Amino acid sequence: MVAACTAWEGVRNYGGTWREKRRSAELRKVEGWLFLNRCGKYAPDANRDPFLLFVAEVEAMVAREVGEYLDLFGPSVDASKRAADQVLDAISKVAADRIKGQTS
Repeated sequence: MVAACTAWEGVRNYGGTWREKRRSAELRKVEGWLFLNRCGKYAPDANRDPFLLFVAEVEAMVAREVGEYLDLFGPSVDASKRAADQVLDAISKVAADRIKGQTS
């Protein structure tokens, strides 16, 4: 049973997913504590609004995370598009051959 569960985890990579989500949550938590305690870049400053800076930082984190996630699938999407184009070309050739056969 343990071997089967270990094999399934290896296939599904639940551990890696958990680590990524945990890292993301921890980074946001740190950012939140810095903001709440007005530390570091959120220290009082007459020239900028700490809340707007906090929102910008969190949104940048989300954008980076989404970008990294989509970069993982970029090559597979390109390969899928090429495969779909090949299938479409093959279907077009078969259809053209059948049309030629009917008109001859």
